[in-house]
Amino acid sequence: MYFWKKRLNYILNTNSQVLDTSKGPVEYAIYGHGPIVVGMHGAPGGYDQIICLGEMIAKKGFELIGWSRPGYLRTPLYVGKTIEEQADVLAELLDHLLIDKISLLAISAGGPSALQFAIRHPDRISSLIMEAAVTKTYKPEFIEKNKLFVKIGLSDLGLWFLHWMFRIAPRKTLEKFLSFESSLDSSEIKKLASSVIKDTVKMEFLSKILQSLAPMSRRSQGFYNDLKQLQNIKDIPYEKIQCPTLIIHGTSDKDVPLEHAVELSQKIPHAEFLKIEKGTHLLNLSDLFQDAEEKIIQFLLDNS
Repeated sequence: MYFWKKRLNYILNTNSQVLDTSKGPVEYAIYGHGPIVVGMHGAPGGYDQIICLGEMIAKKGFELIGWSRPGYLRTPLYVGKTIEEQADVLAELLDHLLIDKISLLAISAGGPSALQFAIRHPDRISSLIMEAAVTKTYKPEFIEKNKLFVKIGLSDLGLWFLHWMFRIAPRKTLEKFLSFESSLDSSEIKKLASSVIKDTVKMEFLSKILQSLAPMSRRSQGFYNDLKQLQNIKDIPYEKIQCPTLIIHGTSDKDVPLEHAVELSQKIPHAEFLKIEKGTHLLNLSDLFQDAEEKIIQFLLDNS
């Protein structure tokens, strides 16, 4: 485990930069060239999660910027604990990078901070994509009911074991992982796992996503702060969001229920809503996600 963790830390520190702002150090990475898309990662996560999830966007002619929200990797928690503060941290990062306007991609727990950015800095956002995103008060029942299991599973040792299991028993490990992330029944999980195992692109994606959770010791402050902040979200004035908005959510997402997306689609003026049938929280694994990718690219081309 020591060498696994050392290798991960080397990769993480090598592939990013740290910018000193008035709020403190902020870590970020840039991938690709073209109109700018910035990502708000999930929990746990970091800049690397956005580079993984948005790789397709960068390859289609966009500049993708991933940054580590406060408490993750090399961005200290004191830089901004609340979702409002994190939205303002992103605005300052853009100031330092001399960027006026962006498209914003929000993943999972990054949703509330993205919504706050669109509300607090409307002149700096040209479009918003909410993908499997939290949009309101969020209390993860699984974590509340299985605190000890989560504490062990989301430790450096637990994640090292998960990576090891994924290498020696990928199908069984994936099936177990999907049981936590989706509301699919056992037969549907087995079917999806079999499809993913045969797809080298999806397997590579899954490997990178699992890597974006570790080492947890460098992400835990942000993760537990997110859990606290997401449970204390007050009413967000969705109606103030005027930029073009695309909402994408899986109908079988157990981690962030579909109702988050449904409610958001009803309250943001002119929002587009794309449901991925039987899509789990990891939408990229869905057989239908290719349609969503095409929709995302066209949406960004039309609104960048």
